[in-house]
Amino acid sequence: MRINKSCKETRRKLPHLLNSNLTIKMPKEADDKRQAAREVIDILQEISDLLNTNLDRTELSLCVSLIENGVNPDALATVIKDLRKEPGASKRVSNAPAE
Repeated sequence: MRINKSCKETRRKLPHLLNSNLTIKMPKEADDKRQAAREVIDILQEISDLLNTNLDRTELSLCVSLIENGVNPDALATVIKDLRKEPGASKRVSNAPAE
């Protein structure tokens, strides 16, 4: 009987809960991690600019992600240098003419 009473109460409250303005917020921890990641990329961007690497924020983020997932940083740097030596490497896909 107690279960039935509980179900009835839930059914009675359910429409009110569904009609209320519910906002879903990210947990504070997730926000803190996201903010810390932004700060790290900001610092790396400043270092990158000082060293004239010509890497944008997205490219830096990808490099960090690759390194965090086990890619050798020296090997990654070598690949980036080699790719830049290839003809047409200075052109970005977004700047390429439409065919």
